[in-house]
Amino acid sequence: MGGILEIRSLSVGYLTSSGVLIAVNDADLAIGGGEAICIVGESGSGKTTLANTVLRILPPNSIIISGEIIFEDVDLLKIEESYMSRIRGSRIGIIPQNPSTSLNPIMKIEDQVCEFLKHKKGVKDKERCRDLALGAMKKAGIADPERVLKLYPHQLSGGMKQRVLIAMAISTSPSLLIADEPTSMLDATIQAQILDLLRDIKHREKISMMLITHDLGVASQICDYIYIMYRGEIVEKGPAMRVLEKPLHPYTISLMENAFLGFKSTGLKGRMIQERHGLSDRAPGCLYSSRCPYAFEKCFRERPGLFSRGGDHIRCFLYSL
Repeated sequence: MGGILEIRSLSVGYLTSSGVLIAVNDADLAIGGGEAICIVGESGSGKTTLANTVLRILPPNSIIISGEIIFEDVDLLKIEESYMSRIRGSRIGIIPQNPSTSLNPIMKIEDQVCEFLKHKKGVKDKERCRDLALGAMKKAGIADPERVLKLYPHQLSGGMKQRVLIAMAISTSPSLLIADEPTSMLDATIQAQILDLLRDIKHREKISMMLITHDLGVASQICDYIYIMYRGEIVEKGPAMRVLEKPLHPYTISLMENAFLGFKSTGLKGRMIQERHGLSDRAPGCLYSSRCPYAFEKCFRERPGLFSRGGDHIRCFLYSL
């Protein structure tokens, strides 16, 4: 399958009074047609910044230091905002993290969906809009879409609100969906249902997906490839089953051990040692060396690159031979 998205040597920082804080450092990533990738890491690892850079919804104090983001043969970092606004939400669908705060509480669902389709797809005819909305909601597994369209958000459960947002995201027939922690605000039973729905949409609609998650359980259920991030760097990437069954980077091994010991239900969120550093004060050596049980002298002196091992890439000197 052809590539949908390719990120090349992307570095992103935030301007602060103490200098530039690096959030993403020299990241490379690719998504093929119909593929789902997961970006996994603790809070503060840079995974949300990476996704928001693709969508170009970074805060004003952000700075793109280097890199390219090629989506359907267009570099998203070089186009005008007017062009990007047509891509965002139409060619690239967005599934927000919190369904309860992502819908307008004083508008009926039908009005919100139609307003979205008018803005993103130019649909002005009310009947056509209703037909498109009904079709998308059926694809999102909503059993009685006619009734749901007439309701206000407060009349829906959290899981149903998320289904409505997924319906909106796929109503424009995007080639890529970006979802940042799409199940983190839902209980375990509803989480499983939403993951089943996303997996079904991926296969049925042939939509590529980028999922941001701190939960390895989510990654195991839907993703073809996994990218592990630590302090702004991709430290391991490879086929999902290989990464989950045989993690190679010491950090990935630690994540798997924590999940096995019972952190799986809460994931890794909030457990990261916050180690943000500016461009000028990043110490030499591997960023994980102070926490790594396998670190040796070279790890504290030099920064490892991504070493290739078949179809896998690991940022660790243990795999440099």
